This record gives sequence, structure tokens and C-alpha cells, in this order.
Amino acid sequence: MTELYVFRHGETDWNAETRIQGWTDIPLNRKGRTQAQGLYERLKGRGVMAMLTSDLSRARETAAIVAAGLAVPVFVDERLREINLGEAEGMLTADVHAKFGPFVVAQWQGTTDSTRDFRFAGGESKREAVTRMRAALREFTARHPGAIVALSTHGGVLRNLAHTCLPDATPKVPIPNCSLHLFHTEPGNENALRYEGVIDAGR
Repeated sequence: MTELYVFRHGETDWNAETRIQGWTDIPLNRKGRTQAQGLYERLKGRGVMAMLTSDLSRARETAAIVAAGLAVPVFVDERLREINLGEAEGMLTADVHAKFGPFVVAQWQGTTDSTRDFRFAGGESKREAVTRMRAALREFTARHPGAIVALSTHGGVLRNLAHTCLPDATPKVPIPNCSLHLFHTEPGNENALRYEGVIDAGR
């Protein structure tokens, strides 16, 4: 089995403002860089051999800080990006609620299979995002069987990946900035992906 230590990037100014990012490329702020350094401390000693990251700068910078401390190589894959949220990107969360209403918000925030095909205009569905993420993980673990891998990604796609491994009735998994989550998978077997839970909720 391959161990995957998956984490959300550190804080950005848009996170602090509760502004939706999606594919919009917003860098870490000072707090986010401090969080990333703390994440290295929490991963130290776990035997991580490689770092895999989204290509968006907030994830890449988090990965670079952690990988520098661990002295491991970094591999970039755009398929680990956040969900593309189309016309909602750049909006404050409160404005999304006001503009689109409770039904749309429930579809957007839902984690059950029945909500995975929801998309904002111009964006992608949660199902599409998780499918591309699973493909990236499947290919990487097939090339590095048995490795212990850390993965720097984004809150929405990480939450939805976790919930594809959990029963539909499972309460929504919280994903704060730099929270650390453990998955196991078997190289070459897409159905073997297991979500073991949160290791550290972040700082």
C-alpha cells in the first residue's frame, strides 16, 4: 500500500476574507507561510519520500516550504488543482449565498453523491474535479509503488475526494488551511483508495 499525506495549502488573503478562489491563482500570505512551516514540523519523521502538488501558487509554495525541510523532490500536476468554480470565483461566500440562494448553496457545499454533478456556470463539477485528481494519484502511485507521498492541494477538492471514500451520510469533513489527512491506496487499483481521517487539524 502507498501512504498519502494530503494537506490543504496555507492561508491566502482571499481565505482570510472568505473569498472564493477556485482556479484563481492567489499566493500565500504571511500567516500561510508560517502555517506551511508548521506543517513541515508535523510531517517530519513520517518517512515522506516525495511531494506532489497542484500547480497553483498557493499550493506550490506550501509544498516548496515543506519539501525544503524534508529534503524531498517536488512533482507538479495541474490535475490537483482546486475545483473550477466559474462565475463564483472572486465572490465573498456571503455574496454567493445572497446571489444564488439556499438550494444552489446546498448543492455547492454538499458532499453526497447526489450533489457531485453541480457546477457554477463556466466551472466544473465536483465529480469532474475528483476524477482528474484520482487519475493523477493513480498514475503517480503506479510509478512509485510503496512510496510514502505528501500531497499539497486545496480544500474543496480534498474534501470531495475524502467523501468519495466515505458513506453518503458521513458528516462534512472540515478542511482548515494546512490540515493534514491520511489516505492509503494500492498502486494500479483505483478502487483501493481509503480515507483514514485527519491527522492534524492545522494551526
